[in-house]
Amino acid sequence: MKLSVEDEKLVQAVVKDFVAGGVSGAISTVLFQPFDVVKTYMQGSKQWPPPGIRDSIRHIFACQGVTGLWAGTTPAIIRVGLGSGLYFAMLNPILSFLSVGNFTSSSTTENLHKQLPVYIVLAAGAFTRCATTAVVSPITVLKTRMEYQTVSGISYPNVLKAIEHISRTEGLKGLYSGLLPTILRDAPYSGLYLLLYSTTQRTISELQDVNGTAQMQVNFLAGAVSGATATIVTHPPDVIRAKLQLESAEHAGIFSIVHQVYKWNGVRGFFNGVVPRAGRRALYQAFSWTVYEELIQWFQNIIGK
Repeated sequence: MKLSVEDEKLVQAVVKDFVAGGVSGAISTVLFQPFDVVKTYMQGSKQWPPPGIRDSIRHIFACQGVTGLWAGTTPAIIRVGLGSGLYFAMLNPILSFLSVGNFTSSSTTENLHKQLPVYIVLAAGAFTRCATTAVVSPITVLKTRMEYQTVSGISYPNVLKAIEHISRTEGLKGLYSGLLPTILRDAPYSGLYLLLYSTTQRTISELQDVNGTAQMQVNFLAGAVSGATATIVTHPPDVIRAKLQLESAEHAGIFSIVHQVYKWNGVRGFFNGVVPRAGRRALYQAFSWTVYEELIQWFQNIIGK
């Protein structure tokens, strides 16, 4: 069956978004994976007081060398490449659907942001992230476990063997452990980030005449500010997620984890690891969204709108 011209444009736009999002996410993951490894070590540690960034790096380096800082990179690339690709591919159609508008291949995330009210941007970002989070949840578990293997002593030689081990010892529940707090973290994070990104980008652009290289700098700055801010606000669910995924073999529940964190560390415990995570998110979002925007522009120039 032959597609109409509009349907072909829609398919082309979704494919371009998927490829651009996947590539930008994968590159950013490799560059900033050490931030995640240190954050996971800090969140999973049962020491009191929890280890700081310097002590965490020193311990990881002593046990595994410099490569330990890139533990879990393979599942991280799969997770982020697939997740980012799906996120960017779904975002524009969902924005268009919620705004009851017509999606066209020439629409970009930035243009849609400028036309839509706040509640639609928040809803689109949250819904899109919920969907992608559910799809990549098992990969997130693998990534977290492999990042923590320095402490746990359980070594996973590769992704397939890790999936087989968790499936055999913990079943489906193990592969989807921490899904609820992950969604509670990612949904508000994505909605807030998308709103902050478009608002910051628009505000900076309106203050000065922006084009060419300057627009790339605006995208980078908007991504960094928005990523760090949204991360700090939504960090507590990430602590709970990490604990659940690292202790799922003990069948820990959400409420018991919350009680445990508060009992050991008080309110501060829910912000354990926030510095490396906020730093990573700021750099990751700045880099990935800048690369995404540039790739989309490149596709439009080479392939055509």
